[in-house]
Parts: sequence; C-alpha cells; structure tokens
Amino acid sequence: MKRIVTLGILFVLCVILVGAYVVINKSNENTTEPETTSDETEYVNIDTNDSSKITSFSYSINDESFQFINNNNVWQIVGQEKYPIDQTFPKAMLNSIEEILGYRVIAQENTDITEFGFDKPTCKISVTYEDSTVKTYLIGDYNSFASAYYFLIDGTKTVYTLVDKITSFFSHKLSDMIDRDDSPELPEAENIVSVDVNGNDGFSKSIIFSDSDTTLADAVSSLELGDVTGAGATDLSTFGFDSPRKVTVNYKATITSGDSGSTTVTVDKSASFLFAYADGKFYITLEGSNLCYTVKSNDADIVTSFVFPEYSK
Repeated sequence: MKRIVTLGILFVLCVILVGAYVVINKSNENTTEPETTSDETEYVNIDTNDSSKITSFSYSINDESFQFINNNNVWQIVGQEKYPIDQTFPKAMLNSIEEILGYRVIAQENTDITEFGFDKPTCKISVTYEDSTVKTYLIGDYNSFASAYYFLIDGTKTVYTLVDKITSFFSHKLSDMIDRDDSPELPEAENIVSVDVNGNDGFSKSIIFSDSDTTLADAVSSLELGDVTGAGATDLSTFGFDSPRKVTVNYKATITSGDSGSTTVTVDKSASFLFAYADGKFYITLEGSNLCYTVKSNDADIVTSFVFPEYSK
C-alpha cells in the first residue's frame, strides 16, 4: 500500500514539473528581443553633381579666385594654361561635390544672407556644365555650436548646416596643386665618384672625389629640387636658363638580382640637373622641365659656388 502511495506522489510531481516546463517554454517563445536603435545620422540631401559633365569650375577663398577649364580631359588654370596642375586636385574637388549633404535645414524663407555670412562667404564655388548650366554654392560662417558651416545654393532661400567634406578640398592655393618634377635620387657621399659641370658658354669643370675630400660630396648627395618659383612661366630664360650649366653626378650603385636577391652587382649610374643664375639668385631644374626651382641642399652655397665660381660669395 505504501508503495502505491509513493508511486502516486511521484506521478503527481512529474505532472507538475512537465506542466511548469511547458509554461516556461511558452513564455520564452512569446518574449521578443528588445528593438535595437541605429545611431546612424539621417542627413539632408542638398544637391548632386555629375563631375564627368562639368566643363569648368571656379572657387574663391580668402579673397583669391581660381578658375579651371577642362581641355581634352586635362584641367588647366584659365589664363595660365602652362601652369602644370596635379590632376588629382581638381578631380578630388569635383568628387567632393558629387553628393552634397546637410545635417539639417536652418532657414527657408526671408533669409538674411548677412546673418549666415553669405555676403562674405568663406568659400564660393561655381560649376559649369556641358549645356552651359551654372550652379553656384556659398559656404558661409562656421557655427561652432553645431560644428558645421552654413550652406546655401545661390538663388535659393534654404540654408543648411553642411556635412563638410568640401572646404578642405577647395582651400588649396596654386602652389599646393603644382605637378612637381621628382628629384633624382642621389646616393650617400661615399658612393659619389665625380661631378661634371658643362655650360653652353664654354665653361667646363670636373672633380673626382677622394676619401679625404667629402665636403662637396656631402653637399651634392643631399641636392634636390627646392621650392617652385615662376610656375607656368612661358620662358625660363627669365631665370637664366638661356645659358644653363649642366651638372652631372656620377656614382656607384649596388643592385640585387636573382630569384632570392642574393646576387649583388655594383654599376655606374648618373643623375643630371640644370643650374642657372639670374638677378643674384641661383636656380635649378631638370632637362625637359618647364618648372624652375630654388636650390636645396644641406649646404647649397658649396654646390652653387662649385657650379658658378664667378658668382661665389
């Protein structure tokens, strides 16, 4: 009898446990995960541009204006077509305005342009399309509280705070955008064998370096093209290059060969520069270049004195 009672109690407990499991499992099925919120900012679409159809553009910043025109897929400065522009700059500028976004609309009617700085804009950008359509954008004052510039499409009344990826691209001066020549790479002084100087005025001079004579070799090893001067000049004779002196640096270089790079060979190499003198200043360039540079070296005076001893201090 006791055994029957015990089995009955166990059966009841089993029923209770199974019921509890079913209730809990059903409860879990009906429980939904909490909704996750996105922290992505919803921007305002201000305007778009197709840079492939823009034929010219201009921008003004800090009282300076720059105008570009597309000539056979090469961007040039209007009036300074010989100015060698690094094409990555104008392309990046136009890419930055292909999609113009704002944080929010600030004003839409009765806009007082002076209130937002559009009477004296931080930057003014105009683009001209193949069909002669012109768009002009004004970037006004900077709102430090919103950490954004005010933005206005010229001819409209809607003012936005700008999601700014524009001003940094349209802040370059011409000197920033110049397509410079690459300076020839020169070795350490101990690998320079000799330097030859030849001018079309009949001047000729050479020096072969010894282990004890390193002053000139040290200066030559650090020789490179300095700052650009007279960019876009149509005639480099202004800087004395109608009578230049060619400087050839002869040196030893070690190259590796073989699949593993285990074989080394010493070869003779050379690098050349053109030097000129005009109006008390020395200039340097490369053959075939239309750019003129200042002379840069850890001791430029030693180099220029060797090339132009008649003008040495």
